[in-house]
Amino acid sequence: VDAHLTLASVNFRYDWDFTAAERQFKRAIELDPKSATAHQRYAEFLALMGRHQEANAEVWKARSLDPHSVPVNQAIGAIQYYAKDYSHATDHLKKTLAIDDKYAPAHTSLGLVFEQTGKKQEAVMELLRAKLLLGENGEYLTSLKKAYAETNADGFWRRELEHLNQEAKQRYVPSSSIAALHTRLGENDLAMAALEKGLAEKDSGMVELKVEPLFEPLRSLPKFSDLLKRIGLTQ
Repeated sequence: VDAHLTLASVNFRYDWDFTAAERQFKRAIELDPKSATAHQRYAEFLALMGRHQEANAEVWKARSLDPHSVPVNQAIGAIQYYAKDYSHATDHLKKTLAIDDKYAPAHTSLGLVFEQTGKKQEAVMELLRAKLLLGENGEYLTSLKKAYAETNADGFWRRELEHLNQEAKQRYVPSSSIAALHTRLGENDLAMAALEKGLAEKDSGMVELKVEPLFEPLRSLPKFSDLLKRIGLTQ
């Protein structure tokens, strides 16, 4: 099962061969129908393909098999976020954090939900908590808090963008992460340029573009629609 799930992830995030990825996810489930992880990973794939009802059915199957799994419960919230069902996403992510408050992805997801529902301060607090749990540098976190205190969310995103651009000189930084920050700052041309770079680099985050609410401001741009086609996310 693990081998099929690994292959599915490679097909999905790195090769962008979505047909092959789905085949591998289904094979993993066929081999072990009781694998909560297999159902969860397939659900996440379906959500990113924009197949929200199927994703929801699949992730709840995973939860029925392992009700207390933190990754499965977090996945329910993330899938509802992608479907823009923010109220259920909030409820479920809070339930996930009640099981394990130190699970960084749940804080990240909750921060993104708060951001989309206009709760900027709560969003920043959740995203900072996730960074702290992931062992982010203390000085950098302090600088993010200071930026938010001085110039609200825009200052926070600007500081994060500066940080990632600096980091990119030493290590690989996904261009989709840079694009998300430019989009938040209303810099659509720079966001599109970063996404073009992500396409050339086969950045694994690009498979989230079809449904990620952060990129809503770019959806009306013909260039963005064309990009989704080139990745294979739309016909």
